[in-house]
Amino acid sequence: MADQRYDRFFVRAGACALPTDVPAIPDGITPVLWLDSKIVPEATMTAGAFWVKEPFQTDEVMVHPTGGMMWFCGPDRNNPEDLDAELQITLGGDVIDITHTGALYIPAGVPVGNFKATRVGTPVLCYSSYFDTGAYNGTPAEMPEGTGAYANHYVERYEPTSGIIPEAPEGFLQLLCWLAGDKVEGAPYLELCRFMTTNPDGPAAHVHEKEEFIGFIGLDPEHPEELHADVIFYLGEEEIHTTKSTVIFVPGNVPHSPIIVPALDQDIIHFSGSGFSEYDKTEI
Repeated sequence: MADQRYDRFFVRAGACALPTDVPAIPDGITPVLWLDSKIVPEATMTAGAFWVKEPFQTDEVMVHPTGGMMWFCGPDRNNPEDLDAELQITLGGDVIDITHTGALYIPAGVPVGNFKATRVGTPVLCYSSYFDTGAYNGTPAEMPEGTGAYANHYVERYEPTSGIIPEAPEGFLQLLCWLAGDKVEGAPYLELCRFMTTNPDGPAAHVHEKEEFIGFIGLDPEHPEELHADVIFYLGEEEIHTTKSTVIFVPGNVPHSPIIVPALDQDIIHFSGSGFSEYDKTEI
C-alpha cells in the first residue's frame, strides 16, 4: 500500500469544521467544505463550497488584500446555464445579477458584499476562493458608488479565447464555464464542468509551475458531503480515492492526473483553477 503522503492535500466534506474566523453563514446557505492553511499547512489559498437553498440577504461588505473568485452552478444537467434562481452581489459598487452559471472575478482591494438570493427555485452550488493567503483575510468595508468598472467581471459559458476544448469520451463531460486573464484582465484561471458518466482514463499526468486547486462536488444538496461516485486522482504519482465532495490543494511542480471515475450514480461538478491568469502545464 502506498504511504499516502499526498492524501493530506485532500480536504473531504465532513472531515473538517468551518473555521471561526470567516463571516457568519446566513440561514438558507448550507456549507459543504472549507480549505485553508490550518487544514492543509502548505495551502496558499482559501476555498469554500456551499449550497444556496433558500432566499437570504446579508448586508455585509468585505475587502480582501488578495484577489479571489466565486462561481455559481445549478444541478440540472438538462438546463445547465439557467440557475433557476435569482442571486445578486455587489462588487466595487456595481450590482451583479446572477441568474446563469458563471464565475465572478474579485480583484484585490475591491469591496464585495450585499450578497443575497431573492428567489431559489432549485438549490445553487457555489464556491469561493482567495489566493496568495492561507487564511481568510477579509475586513469590513464601506461599499462605494458604482462606476461600471466591474460590470463585466461575471463570466458565463465555456468559451476560452484559444478555442481549445478538452478531449473526453462522448457523454462524459459537460463544459460549464471558463475564466482566465484573457477573458477579464487580471482574472484567475478557472475551469468548471460536469462529469456525467464513468471514465477509465485522462487527462495525462502533468505538472504546473504554480499551485492549483482541483475539486469534485456532489450534486445532492440534501447530502452535500456525498459524491455518489468514486473518483481516483493521482497526486505525486499516488493513487488516491474519494467518495466525498473534495477539494485538493496541488502544490506547484507536483505531478498529478489522470482522473479516473470507475463508478458514478449521480452527476458531479469538477473544477480546477489557480490565482494565476494563464493556464499552463507540462505533460510528463
